[in-house]
Amino acid sequence: MESVTVQRTEEQLHQLAIAQDLVALGEIHQRWGAALFGAAMRFTGATEPAEALLANTLCRFWKVAPRYDRSKGRLFTYIMSIMKELAVAEGLVKQASVKGFGLHERAAELPADLRQVYELRCEQGLSDAEAASLLGIPVEEVVLRMRAAMKQLVNFVRQ
Repeated sequence: MESVTVQRTEEQLHQLAIAQDLVALGEIHQRWGAALFGAAMRFTGATEPAEALLANTLCRFWKVAPRYDRSKGRLFTYIMSIMKELAVAEGLVKQASVKGFGLHERAAELPADLRQVYELRCEQGLSDAEAASLLGIPVEEVVLRMRAAMKQLVNFVRQ
């Protein structure tokens, strides 16, 4: 007798993750693990750091799953954005990929509040909490500013 595998919707996976149901991580890994690992390899250039980045990404997603807003994009895209932020913040991005796009040089063009967060997180390697404490702002504000900084930097690169 064949077993029937039911593929949950992204909304169902999201709800399972919010409920801290480990089934969600298993299904996310099964559904998108290869693509996420491929992205991690492109960021890091080596197997061991890529595996660590993927694990850290899934752990981070587990903690911040309630923040996901379906109206802003797919769940996979949200998880990828977490990976990108971690890769940059943890200094795991291959230097060539960062320097090739000129992100550090373009960071000087960011508004002061975004540049300050970018420098603390990406250049000094501080965590969200450490940057928030240093700046005297909530962690959520650091996350929002970092996201806005990365969005502007990507737009700079596309120009």
